[in-house]
Amino acid sequence: MKVHLFIPCLVDQFTPQVGIACLKLLRATGHEVVIPTNQTCCGQPAFNSGFREEAREVAYHFKTIFHDAKIIVGPSGSCISMLKNHYRELGLIFPESVQVFEIVDFLSQYGQSLRFHSSPQRIGIHDACHALRELKLYDQPRELLKRIPGLDLVELNDGQACCGFGGTFSVKMAELSQDMAREKVKTIQAADVDTVVSLDGGCLMNIQSTAEGMGVTLHAKHVVEVLADAMISTGEQA
Repeated sequence: MKVHLFIPCLVDQFTPQVGIACLKLLRATGHEVVIPTNQTCCGQPAFNSGFREEAREVAYHFKTIFHDAKIIVGPSGSCISMLKNHYRELGLIFPESVQVFEIVDFLSQYGQSLRFHSSPQRIGIHDACHALRELKLYDQPRELLKRIPGLDLVELNDGQACCGFGGTFSVKMAELSQDMAREKVKTIQAADVDTVVSLDGGCLMNIQSTAEGMGVTLHAKHVVEVLADAMISTGEQA
């Protein structure tokens, strides 16, 4: 299949390794990957802040750039939810022939050929709000991670609780956001894991920066980073 890869703003500006991991995994499954170089924001920040006209302008540009895509895949629960669930509120609806996936959802359905090295590590999983509540992505990341031999996937106590990021919420309600983030870091500490993973870069940045502020050593990664690091390349032996 031909897959158009959407690179969200946070990935583009702060975690390019997530985009590289997406490309590596998609190519390994045999799909043709197209990355529109003139893509920009999906419009979510403006939309969430109530600037509907500004969001519509950005969203229209996004649809124009991806006009010939049949499958759009991206590493962000919140951005993909914007495309799938909220564009219609702006009067922008993708044709029925267009499928939109968070990449972990796509790989859970079309990445059966992926094979992984043994990778002994303890990983906790934070269920990001948009991915869990709006895209219903719960089993998909767990099923993929459990395919990695030696990986110990740990369920965090109250792992579905918000980390406090919430996009502009973390700016408008900074003190409350920080309290929530600190509670999340304490929960991760209690689980005694090496790494925490999620499906949203905003959550991961919030958790990572809060942990650093608390003097806590913690690795926060998108699920695809763990998958790509453990993936067996073509011709390579397990």
